[in-house]
Amino acid sequence: MMHLLSEVDQKAAYERFAFESGRAAAEIGFWLFDSKGASRVDESKVTCPVLVVSGAEDRITPATVCRKVANKNKTVSTYKEFKNHAH
Repeated sequence: MMHLLSEVDQKAAYERFAFESGRAAAEIGFWLFDSKGASRVDESKVTCPVLVVSGAEDRITPATVCRKVANKNKTVSTYKEFKNHAH
């Protein structure tokens, strides 16, 4: 996740982190097993402007995935990809 930072900067950033919800991560990561569909999105109901941001070097959510998300909502989406950036 921070592979583009120096080891010193990685440790400094890690010290500022807070714990994320395990439930949210599980619902997103294991969506296939989530019978309630907590992370399901009905694209037809998305009418507000959407900004999709990606780091070209992201290993967690690759730019290819972000581009697909932006393409699903072409009429309301703006896609920005940043070179030499990670997650």
